[in-house]
Amino acid sequence: MPRLAVFAENLAQLACQGDARARRDLITLMKAFPQAVKPPQELRKITSDMSPEEAAALYAETLTAIRGVTDGESELVQWPE
Repeated sequence: MPRLAVFAENLAQLACQGDARARRDLITLMKAFPQAVKPPQELRKITSDMSPEEAAALYAETLTAIRGVTDGESELVQWPE
């Protein structure tokens, strides 16, 4: 990972932990380089009219969309039918 990316990641971590200066600096960077900010992916919600298979597939999709929950390499466990 490039050093600048590591720096930004650490700054974001500090900002999320409540560091006011880190939050200010992160907002300044985001305003200076808006093209570098990736918009969040819209997550669909599980509804009562979904089949258990659809709900499980959507849950797995959501887990893989949330950064840091899975490593992106491993597969989620598939339940036997």
